[in-house]
Amino acid sequence: MQQSTKFHSKLSAQVASKKKNILNVRPAVHALILEMLLPRIHMLRQIVWTRIVPETRMDEADGDVDWWPDYAVYSHTHAITDMKGLLCFAQDSMKGMPDEMTAIAVRFHRMYDEVKHQMRRLTRSRYRLVLSLIKDIVEFVRSCHRHCDVLLEERRKLYERANATRETGDRIRLKIFDEHTFVQLHSKMSNLKSFAQEFCDLFEPGDIELLPPASAASSGSSKRTKAVL
Repeated sequence: MQQSTKFHSKLSAQVASKKKNILNVRPAVHALILEMLLPRIHMLRQIVWTRIVPETRMDEADGDVDWWPDYAVYSHTHAITDMKGLLCFAQDSMKGMPDEMTAIAVRFHRMYDEVKHQMRRLTRSRYRLVLSLIKDIVEFVRSCHRHCDVLLEERRKLYERANATRETGDRIRLKIFDEHTFVQLHSKMSNLKSFAQEFCDLFEPGDIELLPPASAASSGSSKRTKAVL
């Protein structure tokens, strides 16, 4: 949670005043950012929409039926019924995202290098911050993916035990684990969705104002040149 708070504060600082903090990039780079992240945002939104719901018995009069588990994970877009399915879906939603963010960073860094010496110092710092944000997002995604692996293994053990013993205590332990995992995963995926959306909102296709050439500056000209980044 400390890691997510760290770079969420960076994003918040950038988007606090959207009109003021927009960073212009080449149309191709802007298109790449949207192409990579919008499908991710859509998948993450579907995870955030999932709910844990109680399972009702098909025949309340039949007391001999071992109706378990008495709860399920519900998604109106995917055939998910339990926490194992939701954890796997969460991993699928993050699969390949570090590589995509790295591809964005490479394109962004290449264009930044072309004009960074013509930028104002404050402008340079804001563009460098983008590269730092990308690294933070990549690390957050990898951390979440690894954590899902840990949770899946822990849940497998709890489920196998509860299924084998049919003891109420074992089943309760699994239910508590699932409820805790659901809340934890919901929070992480909600944060990641917000991070991805806010990252997209940082950019618009357009021109960036650069410092005038040295010759123009020495002649006292205050004219500003434009270049597409």
